[in-house]
Amino acid sequence: MNREILAYATTHIGKIFVIKLDRNGIPQTQSAVYQDIQLLRGLGVKVVICYPERRLFAPECRVFDYKEVAPNKLRIAFRTRHDIPLVICNDRETAQLANTLHARKLIYLVDSVGVLDENGNLIRQISKLQSVDLLEKKKVDQKELVTGTMRDKILAAIWALDHQVERVHIAAKESLIDELFSCSGSGTMICAQMGSYNQSREARPSDIAKINTLIKRSDFEGNLLKIIESSISSFVVFEVDIALYGCALCVIKDNAMHVDFFVANDIQNFDVVSELLLYILSKAKNCGCTKVIITDRNQLSLFCHPMIYQAGFCNNKADKSRSWTFDFPTNPL
Repeated sequence: MNREILAYATTHIGKIFVIKLDRNGIPQTQSAVYQDIQLLRGLGVKVVICYPERRLFAPECRVFDYKEVAPNKLRIAFRTRHDIPLVICNDRETAQLANTLHARKLIYLVDSVGVLDENGNLIRQISKLQSVDLLEKKKVDQKELVTGTMRDKILAAIWALDHQVERVHIAAKESLIDELFSCSGSGTMICAQMGSYNQSREARPSDIAKINTLIKRSDFEGNLLKIIESSISSFVVFEVDIALYGCALCVIKDNAMHVDFFVANDIQNFDVVSELLLYILSKAKNCGCTKVIITDRNQLSLFCHPMIYQAGFCNNKADKSRSWTFDFPTNPL
């Protein structure tokens, strides 16, 4: 089990996840899906599985149709056992079930990777309002961009977010754990509004242990805990839920903000870097700095991303490509 899963695990203990299996391909992928579900249960998550058809069960199994079970009886039954098979064909009814159970997450497992944009690229994160706009988009031939069962799932997701469900995920069956327990995910997450689950912010004393964990994997030298404790007010962090994926030590000297930049080693998502960089640039500008000098302490290949240059950063060649400068007079934000 990698560190990223462990970082998320404690945030979901005792929470309810409602998982809807798609009709297509369940017999071929059932084994892998159930291994992931067993892992969720082992991590303390209460899982409710919704099946599209009765034929997936042996004849001797007692199976309940959601329409036959009153919501209050369903809540009572769920408190006593978590393995009651439910047949729900409709995506909207699955959303209603998630709302009834006060589920933290509603998850639709599908054959595709998730929701795609007009260019065929995966949309990893999208807000409720952006989902509404997506449903209204047309292709070049004026046909709807999102159709069929995917459209039904997005509509159900919007309904769920309007009620008591915190987040909705649409992901491939074989990548359930990657979608739920990684920073970048593997499918599409729909939330009430962007930024409601992640943020860049000033560090707090309660972040010291997590910052220490990030920094000790880098080449930063010295008594780490002592340095962090004495300068915690100079740190900024990037947080997803309650897990820290990046931090930076920001010190102002001679009208320039000098930044030591740290990101978790297993992060391969440039969004983490870009979110924290934008926050640092805004902070430096508000402090009246004329430039920002950033040293990559994790030797990240992410800092070679083309967007670093597009954003206006210049590589300081003398520092073996590990130091980057942003000059405010020539790059107004």
